[in-house]
Amino acid sequence: MESSKSGLSTLTPEQLSQIQQLIDSKVDEKFAKFQADYDELMKKVKGQVIGAIKPTSLFPRANASESKAKATEESKDTLNTSSLQSSRPTTATRKSIATNSKTSSVQPTKRSDSKESQKSKTTPVVDKKAAEEKKKEQLELKRQEEERKKEESRVKREEMEKKRKEEADKKKQAEEEKKRKREEDKIALERSKSQSQPPAKQVGVSQ
Repeated sequence: MESSKSGLSTLTPEQLSQIQQLIDSKVDEKFAKFQADYDELMKKVKGQVIGAIKPTSLFPRANASESKAKATEESKDTLNTSSLQSSRPTTATRKSIATNSKTSSVQPTKRSDSKESQKSKTTPVVDKKAAEEKKKEQLELKRQEEERKKEESRVKREEMEKKRKEEADKKKQAEEEKKRKREEDKIALERSKSQSQPPAKQVGVSQ
């Protein structure tokens, strides 16, 4: 820090101003590029996530409930048909009812398979969401780094401005001191001239 200050002290205010302008332009250029990259990446990620979401993956429980209700209705229809054929169920009728009951009992297995299928469909969406979060974290870290560099540049700019002001004040004081010295020398010279001149002789009146 001391070496950088000593190096800055050798520069003129004009050189310090040119250096500061160059630093500001570089920082603004990098920040603008970062903002453009950030906006473009967020647009791509948003499009990928929206495209990956399917309506069927959002309602797995509703689909399972519909399958169960359908199986129940089919079982009821079969039982009603069998009861209309005869008021006294025969052996064949009882076997038919038993077969229908077994068929309806198999439905939970199909429902389980449906859940597994829905789960496999939703997995890519979860993976994409995790990737999106990771990219957001990386962009946030990059943004914080840019902000830190910008803050360092601001502090350095303030130091250079302070140094430039000090140099300008010193220069102004030196000019004022020179002016005051010239005035003092001028007054002293006038005094010495007035003292070196002989007094004027008075001419007497002859009688």
